[in-house]
Amino acid sequence: MKPKSLLMLLVAAGGALVASFGVSQMNKEEPTETVKILVAKAEVPPHIPLTEEFVEFSEFPPNLVPLGAVKSKEEYERRALRAKAFPGQPIVKANLGEPGDFDASTEIPEGYRIYTSPITLTSSHSGQIRPKDRVDIYITYKDHNAGKDILKTKLILEYVEIFSMGGERAENTPGNKDLVAKNVSFLVTPNQAAILMMAESRGDLHFALRPKYETAASDVEILTEEDFDNLGTAKSLREKIEEEYQADMENLHAQLSEEHAAELRRLEEENQRLQRALQAEQEETLVAQATEPVEPIKWKIRIVNGTGTEESEFLLGEAGNAQSPAEKADVKEETQEETTQEETSTLPSAAAKNPMQTILNRLFEGS
Repeated sequence: MKPKSLLMLLVAAGGALVASFGVSQMNKEEPTETVKILVAKAEVPPHIPLTEEFVEFSEFPPNLVPLGAVKSKEEYERRALRAKAFPGQPIVKANLGEPGDFDASTEIPEGYRIYTSPITLTSSHSGQIRPKDRVDIYITYKDHNAGKDILKTKLILEYVEIFSMGGERAENTPGNKDLVAKNVSFLVTPNQAAILMMAESRGDLHFALRPKYETAASDVEILTEEDFDNLGTAKSLREKIEEEYQADMENLHAQLSEEHAAELRRLEEENQRLQRALQAEQEETLVAQATEPVEPIKWKIRIVNGTGTEESEFLLGEAGNAQSPAEKADVKEETQEETTQEETSTLPSAAAKNPMQTILNRLFEGS
């Protein structure tokens, strides 16, 4: 081999060694750090608030991160896409709408409705009412009663949430400025929406701003023109005192009822026991009277006839019904004798069975 060719071969081999050494050094370098960016988990339609249901953060190499990629939750919170995104597609800020710029229907809780009513600068408390605030709603209307229109004011709904003011659904405005709007939208149930519809057809609505987290119900009575005219007068004060007195009497009555409830129950039980004892005693007396023997009453009759005088004795009562054998024999003989005389007697035949009738018959015969 020529010296020149050998030299060229050695130079080529050295270059290959240098190249392989460089590659091995590159492989020994630490891996490049990744960046978390927001990507679509599934197909995301536009104008829908971005939530964890639709998007998630994923690791990307820095050289593959698109310009304007969303890298934190604050950058996409309360925002929606302007155009559809597909699974795995990075979400960029240029495709995001303004905060709150999405379909209102997506923010309505299930079972609720949005009801919109006109509002003025006065009824909106000079623009101080904001979305998410809570208000009480009153109505002033005329009630036709007994041929006369009576003006009334009453509370119809409490603790109603403001959904939006003039289309603005954000709680805070830039610079915390007041919201001047012509309409206010309430978040209500279907039944509350019907109440508001009826109320607006009857009169004017008024809104009273209340603490956002105060949920206690208010005890507000209907106010009429007469009540309003009597505010602060002697009649109003007298009625107030009477109401307070009535409440005190009811409280005292309730307290006494609680204190003496046990005593009342004891008296009732004692009364029932005495009634049962009296009834049992009366029943025993009646039974004793029914079974007590009756003393017989003796009657003596003296009969005078032409030949002499005859006396007879009769026993009346229950005891007299029990006759001795001798008495039964005498009665039998008398009965037979009377039967013999029955043919010539003009008296009824039933007299033979009645001792008194027998004596009377003898008396008549002797005369």
